[in-house]
Amino acid sequence: MSPVLPEIRTERLLLRRLWPTDEDKVVALYRDEEANQWDPMAFQPEQVRERFTGWVADWDDYGLSYWLAEATDNGAVVGMGGVRHHVEGGERVLNLAYRLHRNYWGQGYATEIARPAVEWAEQEMPDVPVSIVTTPQHAASLRVAEKLGFTVWRERSQHGFDEVLLRRQR
Repeated sequence: MSPVLPEIRTERLLLRRLWPTDEDKVVALYRDEEANQWDPMAFQPEQVRERFTGWVADWDDYGLSYWLAEATDNGAVVGMGGVRHHVEGGERVLNLAYRLHRNYWGQGYATEIARPAVEWAEQEMPDVPVSIVTTPQHAASLRVAEKLGFTVWRERSQHGFDEVLLRRQR
């Protein structure tokens, strides 16, 4: 079993595991077409619910998956993110994700969600690379990745989208 990803408090956020009772909050996040324009499956609630079930199961099975990010001042859901086990090109990696409700864009929240996940992963699982998958057009995601020290590792086309895979140089 992997080390257990802890609940983390940042300056503005509580980053905590997903619980089954969070399903509607996550579905609402994925229903925003503008916020999810780079994800080819984000608009279908049944697909989001299926993903969500897997993320919750990962917490139970592996002790890590994506967090729900809540504002510490009022408990509002800012977004979600963190690291999750994944296989990329036959290699075990930790996939780093960050997704925000659009009213929280441009305020540093994605970096605030992602940075502690990367730091934890590199300390607790140093032999497992952390990777990010995004599209070349998703400038905000690429800026966050760059701030965190990630660079392009590979490019591919999948689900009708061109994608870039990034890795952090250590």
